[in-house]
Amino acid sequence: MANRVVIGNRNGQYGLWVSKPGYDVLTTSSSNLLFDMSGSVLQIIQSGEFSVSGTTNIPLSNTGGITPLVIVWSKVQTYYGSTIQSFPDKFNVNVTATTLTISLASGFSGTHTGTYIVFGESV
Repeated sequence: MANRVVIGNRNGQYGLWVSKPGYDVLTTSSSNLLFDMSGSVLQIIQSGEFSVSGTTNIPLSNTGGITPLVIVWSKVQTYYGSTIQSFPDKFNVNVTATTLTISLASGFSGTHTGTYIVFGESV
């Protein structure tokens, strides 16, 4: 049975590593690890707000040519002390290394606003 988890020293580095089933965490390559602390840390590389009534394209920078992790959510509107429900499935999102494309999901119309955060690896 293969060693799957290391907490401590792995090849001279200290941290936490978890391998895929069937791979020895002590000897396998990083491509066979499910979790690897020796990698880069995510940081916010871009953020902002948007309005969309059809489709909007937001240029991305500082991604290093890699498709980044992006979180998008709808802005919640408050009127006279009442919070209007926000729908998490309001937007369709497509991300490449250079562009964040946001469009309204089926069943939604009008102009909607939201916020996005783009995460990239620290150098």
